[in-house]
Amino acid sequence: MTWVKKHYPEISVGGGNVVDGETLTFLAEAGADFVKVGVGGGSICITRDRKGLGRGQASAVLDAAAARDAFRERTGGYVPICSDGGLVPDYHVALALAMGAVQSPARLTLVSDQSFKKSHANVSLRDIPTTVS
Repeated sequence: MTWVKKHYPEISVGGGNVVDGETLTFLAEAGADFVKVGVGGGSICITRDRKGLGRGQASAVLDAAAARDAFRERTGGYVPICSDGGLVPDYHVALALAMGAVQSPARLTLVSDQSFKKSHANVSLRDIPTTVS
């Protein structure tokens, strides 16, 4: 990330996914323009089962937001966080925003004069367990 920011400063570079404040601080100090927060919380994500990694999304966002705020106090720099994972019903987006995220992943789509965010898992087909008959 540091190399990209040095050679291509006009490009926004994000980091992640993180589940704690220490890692967010590391990425912020490396020059991240934003940080994605969440590992293992998605509806189709199998990271926790396969790797034994991950953290509850609320705890991860709260910890990252506190570290982001401490980074701003210390340096004056602000790094937005994106809650990425574990958002199932629509009110989870509101919860993530209330806990300190500035956005949730997905592009707004206009349908019948109403805005929606389409969400999908970042999982490849090779990661989805299959049953062999």
